[in-house]
Order: sequence, then structure tokens, then C-alpha cells
Amino acid sequence: MKSINNIISIALAVLSFSCSSLLEVDPKSSVKMDDYWQNGLDAEAAIMGCYRTFGDETKRLVCWGDGRGDILYGGEGATFDDIFNNVRRNGITELSESANWQSMYSVINQANQIIVNTPKIVDRDNSFTVVERDNIMAEAYFMRALAHFYLARVFESAPYVKVPTTSASQDFHNAPISQMEMFENVIADLDSALALDIVIDYQVDERQNHGRATRGAVYSMKTDVYLWMKDYANAVVSADSVLSIPRYQLQTGETWVDLFRVGNQPESIFELQYDVVYLVENDLLQIFNRRDNREGGVPYGSQIYKTNFRNKKYWEADNANNIDNIRGINASYSGEGTIPWKYVGISDTEVRRNRDVNYILYRLAGVMLNKAEALNRLGRKQEALDIVNQIRARAGIQPANDYQKNNPRFLSPRDYMETIEDAIMDEKARELAYEGSRWFDLVRLSKRRGNADYMRNALSLYGYNWIDGVLPQESIDIISSIVDEPRSWYWPYYYKEVQSNRNISQKPYYTGK
Repeated sequence: MKSINNIISIALAVLSFSCSSLLEVDPKSSVKMDDYWQNGLDAEAAIMGCYRTFGDETKRLVCWGDGRGDILYGGEGATFDDIFNNVRRNGITELSESANWQSMYSVINQANQIIVNTPKIVDRDNSFTVVERDNIMAEAYFMRALAHFYLARVFESAPYVKVPTTSASQDFHNAPISQMEMFENVIADLDSALALDIVIDYQVDERQNHGRATRGAVYSMKTDVYLWMKDYANAVVSADSVLSIPRYQLQTGETWVDLFRVGNQPESIFELQYDVVYLVENDLLQIFNRRDNREGGVPYGSQIYKTNFRNKKYWEADNANNIDNIRGINASYSGEGTIPWKYVGISDTEVRRNRDVNYILYRLAGVMLNKAEALNRLGRKQEALDIVNQIRARAGIQPANDYQKNNPRFLSPRDYMETIEDAIMDEKARELAYEGSRWFDLVRLSKRRGNADYMRNALSLYGYNWIDGVLPQESIDIISSIVDEPRSWYWPYYYKEVQSNRNISQKPYYTGK
């Protein structure tokens, strides 16, 4: 699989460790491998480069995690962008750039280099301690798990690579494994990070605590993976491990927007770090905003994605006293209702000037709602509702309905469970909008239930534009092509992988498309 593991050298920049080291590494730098891995600074630069490589992929992460869901729909520039082209229309093919997984395997190869080579440094550098070695290796296990977890959710089956690229003579023809095997390997890597006693708190500054892998980040991902594995008991255990760490606290309603406008807040667990000062930027402003305010309104980007006006219903209830003013207008979306304001706004009305807003992958509210999802499946429905209502109370809106079992609307315990599950999913849509998880939630829920009714309803009501109160036939046809064919929920293998790897054949659903 030469096109997967074609990065022999890993990120370099020999730096003194500082609060800004997450932002100072150029992942594209390279040296001869024989000259590398000599001291602790080499290992530190390598793991920083691993984070940097992953952080360069926000555009792809948004596409994979939200691009096909109901919270976003195509903006004016969607059809002009290779990553997003045809994603909304279920027109993905093996030629689609969004099917290119090379960046994830670049991260994986960097992590593998760190895992294999970092132990050698202890004998070469007396100042590099075993504790430092173990934590950098734990971070690498986390990043290897994270990249593979994305691959499992996006492609369903993919190779799980644990050996670094060291020469052009290696066998690169790794075969894909099943999604469940992928998840099992992800859990094993996360357990390896825990076995190495990954840190709880770096005790340096908040950028380190939220921008590097920690025990909280490991348990957050474990909670997520266990939901996909339908191992709800372990999902609850992992979530509780996060909740037991004192440093993580829910923001107040008044400070909720600081998660995005300021970054590195007490609720955040793991977020990708950016800073224009160090020329480390991302594509989020370009993806979501329409104009470059630094140049007095000169057109900027293409607004590839925007907020569907209809899905404001998630925040704006029929009851005027129950409108979500904390997470809704001028918080999650802009005043006119078309811009995902989380990544664009620096205040209620002002657009940020720089492309350096952080991108949160895990935060406490998300872990809590994942726990609620697991509790509900374990039959602990009131506990699940209590969590939902805690999140709603923080937003200043009324509790979710108390869904009594004796309500004649519910014909069976399964109906009751799924109704509460719908409430949890709706709350996730409100709380975690545009944070890269909605499409994954829709797929996981549909797989669990064995039907895509919730997905169909969400896409029909909110995912596509209505015209004069009617959903156009074209949109109905697109939704049906998605919902009625579960194989379409996952991306095809990129054509270059099929050409270069004898162990990868194109998925039957995409053959000939």
C-alpha cells in the first residue's frame, strides 16, 4: 500500500518545549532516519508533528463528520470544491477527493515511527526519562487510534497499520479488516496509552492540556468506540472515568460560546490547536464564511457549507418561552440563519479576522450525552433523561418530556427506549452542531436499530431545502438513495488505492459508479 505509507520521514523541528510547541512544528520537514531519534527533543518534535499533520485536515473532518447530515447543507461554493463535490447529492465515487484517506495514514505512520523509535532514545539521552518516553508513546497510541477510528467510521473496513514505513522494499499491500476488528484494535491502542500512564494534566498551560492527548481524551474516545461496538456497559464506565476528572467542568450558559470564541475552556477535553502568530491556520472560516472581513468585504472562500434555515427548529421551539438563546442564534448559527457561527463569530455580530479558531473533537457535554445514549440502551432511562435535562438546563430551556411508560403512545418498551433515544439524538444535534459528529450519530443509530427511520426523518425535515413548504422531488430521491441503501453510508476506496494495492478491491456498491 505504497500510497498509504509513503511517508518515510516524520515531522521534525528540534524545539525547546514551550506552551507554543504545539504550533511550531512543520510536519513536512524531513531528515535521514539514521540521524534522528537521538534525544528527547526529537521525540517531542515528532509527536508535535503528528498533531500538526492531523490538524491540517479540518476540511476533511467536517466533510466526513457533518457533510452528509441534516445540520449543514451545501453553500454557494459546494460544487466548486473537490472535497465536498457530490457529497450532499450522494454522488460520491472512487474518484471523489473526499474518499482519499492518505492523510490519515500519514498520521498513522508518524505515530508508528514514534512508538517504535522513542524507546531507543532513553539509552542515548540521559536527560530523557522513562516517564517522558512513556507519555510520548501514549500520545502516539492515542493518535494512531484516532486516525483509525475515523477510517472505521468513514470507510467501514480499512487496513489497520501498526508497522512504520522504513524502506521502499516493504510490502505495502495491507488488507482491509472489518469495522468491528478496527474498533477492537482502536480499543487496544487506547488501553496501551492507559497502560503507559498517560497524563491527566500537563500542568503547563491550557493549550497543552487541551491540545495534547490526556487520560480524559483517551476515555472520551473509548466511550465513543464502545457505543459503536454496542458495548454500553463499558461505554458508561469510560464516560464515568472522564467525569471523575475534576479539571473538566461544564461551562455556564453565559460562557458556553467561549468554547469556540476563546478556546481551551474547562469543558473542552481535546481540541486541535491553531494560532495565526505561528502561521498555523485551518479551513473552517473559509468553509463556513462568505467574505473576508480583513479586506473590507472582498469575496473570501466559497462558503462550502452553510446552515439550513429549516434546522433552526432544533433551537427555536414552538413555545416562545423555550427558545434556546444560549446555543442558538449568534452562537451556533448567525443572525440571518445561514452561517455556522461557532467557527466564524468572534462576538454576537463580529466575524473573526483570522483562520485560527480551534476545532474541538471531544468535550464534556458530548461525553455526557454519549453516556446518556448508553444508559438508555441499558434500560436506565431516567438517568439518561437526567443527563439530557442537565444539558438543557445549562442552555436555559425546559426539560425534555418525562416520557412515562404508561403513556398509551408507547406500545412496547422498545418504542419507549427509542423515543428517549430520539430525544438524546436531538439534543446532540443542538449541543454539538457543526462539531463533526452528526453524520456518524445518524449512521450508528441506524445500524443499531436496523432501520433508518430517524435518519430519513432528520434529512427530510432539516437536511434539504424546502420550496414553498414542499420538499422537491429531487431531494426526496437523494434522501431515498441514502436511507434505503446502507452501503452508501460509507465512502468508496479511492481509485489510487485500488490500483496500487492488490489486496484492496472496490466495494461492490461503488463498482461502475
